[in-house]
Amino acid sequence: MNNFNISRINTLEGTFKIKGHWQRHPQKIVFIQLEIMSTDGWQVLDLKHQSIIKLIPKIDGFVLQHLMFNN
Repeated sequence: MNNFNISRINTLEGTFKIKGHWQRHPQKIVFIQLEIMSTDGWQVLDLKHQSIIKLIPKIDGFVLQHLMFNN
């Protein structure tokens, strides 16, 4: 798996900063750190919180597209 660090990505769910690991074949993304841009700046999200677990599949496609296009 390759490490990745996305300093800013815009999605329908918000603007995020993401660190993690990914592999191209088979496609797999593992989030290590997820932050969202809030009115007070970057806010670290708890990857174990139920609402964040539900959020991750909603942004997976944006992240994968970014990684495929930029790597």
